[in-house]
Amino acid sequence: MHGKLFVLGLDGATWDVLIPLMSRDIMPNLKNLMRRSSWGYVLSTIPPLSAPAWLSFATGLNPGKTGVIDFFVRRSKKDVHLSPLTSALFKGRAIWDYATALKIYTGVFHYPCLYPPYRINGFMVSGIGAPREDESITWPRQLYNELLTVIGKDKYKLYIGYRDYVNHEKLLIDVLDWLNDYNKALLYLVKNKPWDLFIAVVSCTDWVQHALWYVLEKIMLSGKKENNRLNKLMIDFWNRIDNLIGDI
Repeated sequence: MHGKLFVLGLDGATWDVLIPLMSRDIMPNLKNLMRRSSWGYVLSTIPPLSAPAWLSFATGLNPGKTGVIDFFVRRSKKDVHLSPLTSALFKGRAIWDYATALKIYTGVFHYPCLYPPYRINGFMVSGIGAPREDESITWPRQLYNELLTVIGKDKYKLYIGYRDYVNHEKLLIDVLDWLNDYNKALLYLVKNKPWDLFIAVVSCTDWVQHALWYVLEKIMLSGKKENNRLNKLMIDFWNRIDNLIGDI
């Protein structure tokens, strides 16, 4: 393999969101990258939900062929009970599986619904959808404790329950703290592990839009300079996403 390929997915962050943020100079690194790159619009899956979309992205198959239209799937054609989407529906046919077959060192980081992680020619860290936050979310398993050392905490948090927050300022503060840990872990893996293909997904961009679209809409569409604390925290959030892009 000649050179390296890095894939960074920002969940839910369409150009309809990013371009207005770039026009406000909130995301200068992404703006600079666009100027010297090819870019364009693509359609999401039907339905446009994270679970079927990320499975389709990994496999190249649409939901009609994967059979996945939600975060839950039927155990069998005859069984009406639902089970969470797991790595069983990725394993063996995702891009990192083909890369492994070609002996390409691959890192997969925070990929949604990819639990449990499994052996590839590289390393794998589960993302949202994992039922627990312990050494079972990483392969190799010892990578979990390595990441704890990097972020300086006794637990690696995969998800923030944004629907449970009444105080939206507190939500953004906690998301920013989560993003800080994510950045540390991601950049550590990028710098210290061997890889030719690296695929990482940032899920908090989707959480923030679900919970705080009304704030984001003001920033994108209003010509006024919003100076309240919530708007400043929102700008800080997208600026930190942009800083991550710059660091990579």
